[in-house]
Amino acid sequence: MRMGVQKSRSYVEHVALRVRDMDWYLAFFRDDLGIDVREVAGDPERPDQIWVGGMQLTRSDTQEPTDPDTAAVWHVGIFTEHLEETLEKVYSHPEIRSMPQGKNWFYLPDGLGVELMQAAPGSVERILEVDPRK
Repeated sequence: MRMGVQKSRSYVEHVALRVRDMDWYLAFFRDDLGIDVREVAGDPERPDQIWVGGMQLTRSDTQEPTDPDTAAVWHVGIFTEHLEETLEKVYSHPEIRSMPQGKNWFYLPDGLGVELMQAAPGSVERILEVDPRK
């Protein structure tokens, strides 16, 4: 750090993901993981982009499935209030493949890895109260 210059604090606001099946991804993140939709761009019936929590889902109808070993974004870390119940919902999808790190690590259909973690009691609620745009 340079002398006299205050260190800048930062956070990840969103991760942009290209997905072929927007409906599947929206249902997964919104319905199974309980992540709220923040914004929709384009035709509401067939949006070009949807912001779900800290993720920007971008429609890519021509994208080939991603090789999980070479994907630019290899995983997204997500904290959840009720890990075991959420994992039951996750593994109800036959498209989900587990990763070697453990049952809370899994691949989504296009090869994106997810690490699902148990949040401390009350922490998810406190974080979701924050609106950095205000």
